Amino acid sequence: IGLMVNNITPFFRMGGEPVKNYLISKEKSFSQERTFATVSIDSISQFASYIFLAYIAVIGLSMLSIDVWFQLFMFLNVVIGVFVMFIYMLTKKRMFMMFTKHITRIVGLFSRKRAKSMPKTMGKFYVHLTRITGNKTLFAKALMISVSERVMEIVSFYLIFLALDISIPLHVSVIGLGIGVFAGNIPLFPCGLVTYEYSAITVMSMVGSPSGGTAAAVLI
Repeated sequence: IGLMVNNITPFFRMGGEPVKNYLISKEKSFSQERTFATVSIDSISQFASYIFLAYIAVIGLSMLSIDVWFQLFMFLNVVIGVFVMFIYMLTKKRMFMMFTKHITRIVGLFSRKRAKSMPKTMGKFYVHLTRITGNKTLFAKALMISVSERVMEIVSFYLIFLALDISIPLHVSVIGLGIGVFAGNIPLFPCGLVTYEYSAITVMSMVGSPSGGTAAAVLI
C-alpha cells in the first residue's frame, strides 16, 4: 500500500512513508515513533542508493564527454550537501530539538492538542532513530540491500531493451536509469511523471540510444 501511495505523491519512489508507518504500527502493535524511525532509515538508505547510482551515471556522461555532465555533477553535490545536513540534523540532539520546535509550530497552526504532544512524540522518535543509526552493521546492511535493488533495476532495464531487440551497451542503461530515477524524485508531478521519462529518454538519446526505442523501453 505504501508503494501504491508513492504513485500519487510528487516523488518517483518515495512519499508513502507515513502510510507505511501507520499500517505497520497498527498491524504489529509497535509504537508509531519506533516504526517511523525504522521507515525513515529505509528511506534514507534508498535515497542514498539513488544518489550513488546518479553519481555513476554522471561519471559515465563525463567519460563520454557529454556537455551536461558538469552541471549535473554540481547539482548532485548540492543535493548531497543538503542530504548530509539533514542526516546531521536528525542525529544531533541539539539540531533535532530545533527541528522539533519548528515542526511543533507548524502543527500548532492546525491542532493545538497535537502540538502539545509533539515534543514528547519527537523525543521518542529521536531515541529510536539514534538507536538504529548507532548500529553501524545494521545500517550498512540496509544500504547494501538498497544498492542491490538498484543493480537489479539496471539489469531489468537492460533486459527490456534486449526484449525490444534494441542493442545498447550496459553503461547506457545505467546512465539513463541513474539520471531518470534521480530526476523523478524532484517533486513536480505525481510519481515523478514526465521528469523521470523525459530525463531518461533525453540522456540516453544523447549517448546514442535510438529515441523511439528508448521511449518505448522507458514507458514499459
